[in-house]
Amino acid sequence: MAPTTPTTHKYTLSPSAHLRLHLHSFKYSTTPVIGLLIGTPPSPSQSSTVEITHALPLFHTAPLLPSLDIAFNLVDTYLSNKNLSIVGVYAGNTAKNDTTPSTVVKRIADRVEQVLGGGAVIVMIDAVGFGTKPNAGGVIPYVSASTSSWSGLARAQFEAPSAANGQLKNAVAERQYERVIDFDEHLDDVSLNWIGSNLRD
Repeated sequence: MAPTTPTTHKYTLSPSAHLRLHLHSFKYSTTPVIGLLIGTPPSPSQSSTVEITHALPLFHTAPLLPSLDIAFNLVDTYLSNKNLSIVGVYAGNTAKNDTTPSTVVKRIADRVEQVLGGGAVIVMIDAVGFGTKPNAGGVIPYVSASTSSWSGLARAQFEAPSAANGQLKNAVAERQYERVIDFDEHLDDVSLNWIGSNLRD
């Protein structure tokens, strides 16, 4: 993991967001996955706690810029009358022991960082660590060090659900991953309620 980068913000990952990003990765276990993190935006002028309330699955194929633009516009429109924003990106690599953000993931996160004016986060799915480091929740957070440069966030500044392991096992046993809809699937069948099914309160 990369050296940690100082930040004035703290981050909390809700149980539902944590579960959904892992189920997205589980559903498409042989391909990389990318999604957006939705929550309370960080304060631009002082330290704050960013509450990540939802994980919104985007892609399980290589994302194209036009598709990404459409997805961002749809999400921004949906969130326009809510006190929520896109606050980061989550991703899982094909190699489950690889928790380094790809160039594509960093570019998407750079976009979020620019819109927020700072404080965006990347959450990498750590499928291997989920079993060996249960207190970490199977995720590794990164924050921006500079443009397209993202470094590990100190664990004390990132809180993942402590009971996540059992919750995910139960969800997998119930095949809940089959109900996860990402933007790729919505593009194939626009009748699928991509945003609504993932951003229920």
